[in-house]
Amino acid sequence: MTAEAADPIVLKNGQGPKIPHVSENFVSFSLITSRVIDNFYTELSQLILTLPSLPDQAKKRRILDFLVSCRQTFIKLLVLSKWSKSAPEVSRAIDVVSWLIGQRNCFINCVYALQELKVSLGPARLRNPDLQTALEVIMLGRTQLSTFDFIQADPLSPQSILDVLHELNMLIAFRLSLATDIPPKMRKYRIKNGRATFTVANEFEVDLGVVSDVENAPMFLIDFRFLFSPSRPLTDSSRMMIEHKSNEILSGPTEYPLTDLYNFLHSCIVDEQLQIYFQQGRVLEQGLWKHTLSMSFNTEEKILTFYYWKSNIAHSRYSITLSPASDEILEVVWKVDGTQKDHSIQLQKDVISTENLLKSIVALHSKQILADAYDILASSPQFLHSNDLKFNGTEIVAHITAHQVLKIIIQTVTGNVLFTPPLPGVHNIEQTINETNIHQPEAIAQGVTALTHQLLSESIMQTAKVTGWEIHRLNTSRIEDVRKALNTKSRTIFSLHQGTWLSAWTVLCVLNEHSVDWYVARLVNGEDGWFVIFHEPLDLKLASPVPSYGQFKMMALDASVSVSKSTFSWSLKARGIRFHDGPVPGVELGPHDQYFVLDVSSLLPTDWVKTALHVCLSPLKSGLIRVSAQGSFKGNEILKFLPNRSRHIEIEVETGKFKLETEFAPGGPAFEFVYEQVTHLNMIIKFLVIAKSFDLKPQNVSMEELSFSYADDLSASVIFSKGEQMSLSIPADNPQKPLEALFQGIFDTSKLKRTLACFGITASIFKLVAGFDKNYVYFIVRSPANFRLYYDAKNVENVTAFAIEIKIRKHEGKGSMIYFTDKIPDVSNIMRLEKLQEVWQLKEDGVVGLGEGVACTPAAATAILEKINDILMAECAPEAKTIQAAGSA
Repeated sequence: MTAEAADPIVLKNGQGPKIPHVSENFVSFSLITSRVIDNFYTELSQLILTLPSLPDQAKKRRILDFLVSCRQTFIKLLVLSKWSKSAPEVSRAIDVVSWLIGQRNCFINCVYALQELKVSLGPARLRNPDLQTALEVIMLGRTQLSTFDFIQADPLSPQSILDVLHELNMLIAFRLSLATDIPPKMRKYRIKNGRATFTVANEFEVDLGVVSDVENAPMFLIDFRFLFSPSRPLTDSSRMMIEHKSNEILSGPTEYPLTDLYNFLHSCIVDEQLQIYFQQGRVLEQGLWKHTLSMSFNTEEKILTFYYWKSNIAHSRYSITLSPASDEILEVVWKVDGTQKDHSIQLQKDVISTENLLKSIVALHSKQILADAYDILASSPQFLHSNDLKFNGTEIVAHITAHQVLKIIIQTVTGNVLFTPPLPGVHNIEQTINETNIHQPEAIAQGVTALTHQLLSESIMQTAKVTGWEIHRLNTSRIEDVRKALNTKSRTIFSLHQGTWLSAWTVLCVLNEHSVDWYVARLVNGEDGWFVIFHEPLDLKLASPVPSYGQFKMMALDASVSVSKSTFSWSLKARGIRFHDGPVPGVELGPHDQYFVLDVSSLLPTDWVKTALHVCLSPLKSGLIRVSAQGSFKGNEILKFLPNRSRHIEIEVETGKFKLETEFAPGGPAFEFVYEQVTHLNMIIKFLVIAKSFDLKPQNVSMEELSFSYADDLSASVIFSKGEQMSLSIPADNPQKPLEALFQGIFDTSKLKRTLACFGITASIFKLVAGFDKNYVYFIVRSPANFRLYYDAKNVENVTAFAIEIKIRKHEGKGSMIYFTDKIPDVSNIMRLEKLQEVWQLKEDGVVGLGEGVACTPAAATAILEKINDILMAECAPEAKTIQAAGSA
């Protein structure tokens, strides 16, 4: 279209064309009023129909809701009615705005057309040189913004700025007062400088503005700030993303834009804080918490997990999980061995610190472990008294001995149990707990018990050594045998020994889990191990697990008494001897004396002592035990021959009492001593009684030897040794010297009587034989009652020797008889002499011929033997003189 063809704008009366009236989307006020009334009537009718079926409270609520709704509607009608007074002006303003918008669109289309024309026709023309710009670049190195062709805007006055900001503040306040979608956490806001600043504590602060003053004009994001530290500075891309997404939410079709905006910004805060926790965890994982901390981060589900106290044994047993919370930013979930634990730990809202979070959880975990260990220690009857065990929330303080204080803590980073100070043996206990039973309260309590046992045992040993005890540690196999015998599970057992005791006796110190027990025991090493053949508890009544020096000395005394009493009682029971122990009325005893009354009839068969034998065991300061036994004789006719005092025996002739006394090491053969001395005394008395019946006259009597005389001019002595051992000692000039070798050994009463009887009967025979010719006669003693005479017959033709056997026999009603014969069945090459028949045929008083021998009384034995000797010597040595001639010579 050319300029000539364009329709000119015709001005009428100096005015332009009439602005077209806009009537689309307009509703009359009467129609609005009619519809509001109809709607009000309908709701009221519906309310009237439903009210009868509702309770009173619900009726009131429904009526109140209906009235509030109607009031809001009528207020809007009131506003519209006031606006209707200015309807022509408003309608004209709408028409003007509509026309201006149309004109603006025309200008925009014109600009776009010119731009398209420029682009399409640009290559067809030559650009005009911009000399001014070129000179500016050459001279100044830059271009200056051209100020021509621009209309300078008038600067706003301060009052105008204040008015605009005030109007914006009023508009924002009005919008927010009518808004119903403000989330609870964003209800704290302030309006200033044309913007609303919403503050969510410990999360963020956001500035919002209003696009325009139109009723439903959206709000837009002006600025955004984090309200926690440390916070990372937002990059440009992150800030643009947050701004773009926030404006989309605010201008979008959502029904609750502010709520959706908060949810979006809260999600950004969660992501940001999880990233900060993760980055701080990385620093700790590569630094102080190296090898003990690991992490896993699920970015899709927004779950960050820390695994602390990580080790080969406790891998991933303990975890701290951070995840979004419904009412907070992040919630903390603490798990131990897969089980969620209750806790009251809250994240610091204003400061983010992974290290503080770990320390808080670790401190709580350590407190729970130590508290459980404390409960175990406090609930059991430990060596530790209640006032010696304390727990302050971070450490257990235990006074395990009078001078040793032990503190138990758990290291924050590694989780290892640490005992301080580093006492002997602590390292091994810590290693056992931290490598095998880590974080187990029972293991900690057992470790304290083990360390207590160790320190107690060392303290007990040191105190015992000072007081003279010998310490013996038992090897493993020996401890097992002792544990079985004592029926205990204790691993800490050692023995104490006194130097005066026998090696088998000992005091066993048993450190149980909750007590210290003391036993007197006797250990015997057998083929299958060590056996406790006797044990008896010691009731020491100690106020402290470690005895004092005085208590150890008293223990030595009590144990010595117990050892001696037990040994003595055991010996009595083993031999079946009847006895009773304990104090006896009328007998004064020391505080540690042990008294026994023995039945003598069960001890040995005797009739010279009364039935009761009193034995007392008394401890001495030297550590030995004095053993004293006292008894009484039934009669005193034999006492005059007994010595008043010997090494261990004292006899009171006037009172008829005897006393035995000696000293032994505890556990020594006290009973054996008493039995041996009583048996020894019994043997001496028995010998005296029997010797007296055979007319043996005691001369020198002691507890070791008894001398006696017999047959007018002969003497001998008996030497007594242990038990019933006795031996005969005959002087060299006594013709019965050959009998000495036969009268040895143990003699019972019957044998002793036979021996002494033979001893007296044969005295005359031995005297006679002593005068025989030793060149021809050989005298052989076969037994105390059997002898043989061999005559050398070398001068007799075809005869080697002659033999005579002499035997002593007990004849009923006639006493002892002596039998002579030359008939000896077990001897060969012996010739019997016919001339002896005259002896074998004798019939005299006290002599009876038997044909092959002769029997006679002891009084006639000498005469018979003389006749036999004369006959045989006449055959063997005719030239020899007779015995009578030899005797007269």
